[in-house]
Amino acid sequence: MRRSTESPFSLLYYRLAKLSLIHLSVNQTLCVLVLLVTLFTTAGKQIGAFGFLELAVFDRLTRTLPQKKSQEDLAQSKIVVVEITEQDLLKQGEWPFSDLTLAKALRELQEHQPRMIGVDLYRNLPQGEGIEDLEREFAKDNVMAIYDVGGRVDAPPSIPENRQGFNDLVLDPDGVVRRHLLYTYTGEREFYSFSLLLALGYLGQDNLSVGRSPDGLTIADTKFSALRNNSGAYQNLDAAGYQILLNQPPNMNIDRLPFSLVVEGAAPPELIRDRVVLIGSTAPSLKDTFRTPIHKGNRINPLFSGVELHAQQVNQILNISLGEVKPFYFWTEWQEILWIIGWSAVGAVAIRTAKNLRSLILIELAAGGLLILVTELLFQQYIWIPMISPLFGLGLCSVLVLAHKLIDTSFVDPLTHLPNRQQFFLHLRFAIKHSNQSRQSRFAVLFLGIDRFNIINDSFGYAVGDKILTGLAQRIKTVLNDIETTPLLARVGGDEFAILLPHMQNSDEIQVQADQLQAIVQKPFLIEGKELILSCCIGIALGQPSETYEPEQLLRNAHTAMYRAKMLGRSSYEVFAAGMKNQMTERLKMETDLRYALTRDEMELYYQPLIDLKQGTLIGFEALIRWNHPSGIISPYNFIPVAEETGFIIPLGKWIIQTACRQMQTWHELFPEHSNLGLSINLSGRQFSHPDLVQDIRSTLDETQLSSDCLKMEVTESIAMQNVEKSIDLLLELKELGLQLSIDDFGTGYSSLSYLCQFPIDTLKVDRSFVVQMQESDADYAIVQTIVTLSHALGMTIVAEGIETAEQRDILKGLDCEFGQGYLFAKPLRVFEAEALIESNQAFF
Repeated sequence: MRRSTESPFSLLYYRLAKLSLIHLSVNQTLCVLVLLVTLFTTAGKQIGAFGFLELAVFDRLTRTLPQKKSQEDLAQSKIVVVEITEQDLLKQGEWPFSDLTLAKALRELQEHQPRMIGVDLYRNLPQGEGIEDLEREFAKDNVMAIYDVGGRVDAPPSIPENRQGFNDLVLDPDGVVRRHLLYTYTGEREFYSFSLLLALGYLGQDNLSVGRSPDGLTIADTKFSALRNNSGAYQNLDAAGYQILLNQPPNMNIDRLPFSLVVEGAAPPELIRDRVVLIGSTAPSLKDTFRTPIHKGNRINPLFSGVELHAQQVNQILNISLGEVKPFYFWTEWQEILWIIGWSAVGAVAIRTAKNLRSLILIELAAGGLLILVTELLFQQYIWIPMISPLFGLGLCSVLVLAHKLIDTSFVDPLTHLPNRQQFFLHLRFAIKHSNQSRQSRFAVLFLGIDRFNIINDSFGYAVGDKILTGLAQRIKTVLNDIETTPLLARVGGDEFAILLPHMQNSDEIQVQADQLQAIVQKPFLIEGKELILSCCIGIALGQPSETYEPEQLLRNAHTAMYRAKMLGRSSYEVFAAGMKNQMTERLKMETDLRYALTRDEMELYYQPLIDLKQGTLIGFEALIRWNHPSGIISPYNFIPVAEETGFIIPLGKWIIQTACRQMQTWHELFPEHSNLGLSINLSGRQFSHPDLVQDIRSTLDETQLSSDCLKMEVTESIAMQNVEKSIDLLLELKELGLQLSIDDFGTGYSSLSYLCQFPIDTLKVDRSFVVQMQESDADYAIVQTIVTLSHALGMTIVAEGIETAEQRDILKGLDCEFGQGYLFAKPLRVFEAEALIESNQAFF
């Protein structure tokens, strides 16, 4: 049993291709990837995948918030903390402090007229002596007390309920305090936090009812936005009640007084008067400390006490209410989704436009840096938005787009954006598998090759050639789009396309498609203001449900059929047959042998005499190539087309020019009386368009010392007319070397007389097909007569090819044709035979 050779990567690609993702346009593909990344990133955000990192970013950004530290700012502080330190514990010698000691501290503070006093100590039970004194101090209107929100520790019973506030510190899952619970309610009953009561008391609004709405609180005409379960970078937050973020500066703008100094009556009055005073513990041994976003940035005191955090919260509420600082603002969920979409798109576009690895890295770093900078700048304005989730989206989208680019490189032709050979094999393999499984589905592989496309590249340049190939691919797609069986078009070579036609019912359908493809290829292209008409040959390989194939074998069969079509003539198609494989093998062997023919000295020049039809004398030779292959002489009609297609014609043509010129110069030296003998050499289409042609001929003339007026270069009529302007320029360059120029096979092409007048031509050669038929065909005789008359009118001479009889010679002489060649005079001769002919001074009639 044959094992499947599909790799997991190929299978994945094929599935994506079936979903049409790969065949979308570039912009459509980017949009799809961006949306997929956004969905994946948003889902990750919903389940809290980025929560830990987002909170770490929040902590770092909190430590960068700007803070005022001037003496003037300190003088305007609204808060003072009476802190119970380790020294106070030692000096008082007791803990908890007695009611008498606490009462004395409160009394001393009241002497200096504070606006509010907050007792940040749990005192629900009497401690030692002095309960009456303490209750008298608690009875004063500006004293507030704290209780545990869960009801585990109540406020002192002597303090009325409207001056009791719950402990508002809320721990995040990582044990860090970043938010405060300001307010909540149950039915008609309202609950105020300890910090909020102190702030309201300071503002002189004891009777103020806090305005509430679903999205926040209103205090002193100022809106405090409440945290939602997804505010900022939070996700699935327990947002019960009304919570706000705590703005925790690295250096809190709060004055401090030791508890013992207050008890002793030595506290400076200016630090107490008209301020909010909080009494609480800062001694580490009492363990009333918490981790905060800035604890990592404070190595000396990494933890903050509860009273410090409450002081900061009171300060924040007051500053926001008085318009001195901004409250934190959060985007809506849709705004955050758009934020992720935007940065995912940035990642996609950045990678798609990157030209190399260095630019890719720089663009990614720049995009990530810009995202971080924007997030930090917004945070400085108290706008907290996610950073990690858009960074993840940017990175993930970049990776996916990079993977898509790699897929493009591996499976898509970069010029036409069509599937390439590898992807075609992948689809073909699955088509074969489906055909074998269904036992009814036939399919076909078409191999389309453009005829003589190399001449277009040589004549117009590769940029024009690429443009034509791109346009051609679009034309072929329009034809295939009308087929209901979803065919696949791929570019599998420079000027070669492969087409998979699945679910074909009969051969007639396939032939109809081949005819349509040839018709669309032959529609003219407008290049540099001129119409250029292409043609193509198509090879067809049929796939039968009962047969087992390898994709490479089927494409090779179609390729073989295409070459068979090329051998039979341009603009045709052939269906693969078993015998073609042998022909293709022979063709490949010829290509291989041809590349070594020069080094093995297998090429030989023959020389066919050119005769003066008036004098009957020898005037020169035409150099003709022959291949002495080990298996026998191979005709140029067989190997020259192969040399043209493979490009071997360039070194071969150069060898012909050098060898022929060297031989002619040798004959001039051997036979001085024949130093006027001329030499004619044919140029192929690919040679004629090669940029080094003129320089190669100049170098050969310099090397051999052959006089340039003895050398005539021949080009066919069809080659000269392919690009008239460039042909004229090249012919003029050759003319400047002093060469003679000739149009070969004249009358078989499609010359325009207006262009013919512009060519700097010396001679027209009448094609042998007209000469041979002159006696039997009045039309051929008229054509020859017209060509002779035309050439003389244009100041050109005439050479007639293929003269085989004396009657043909006499007719041409009667038409005033100057020169001729053919088997009547001599067949092509080897070097020693040509030398003997020159030496003999033979008269031919």
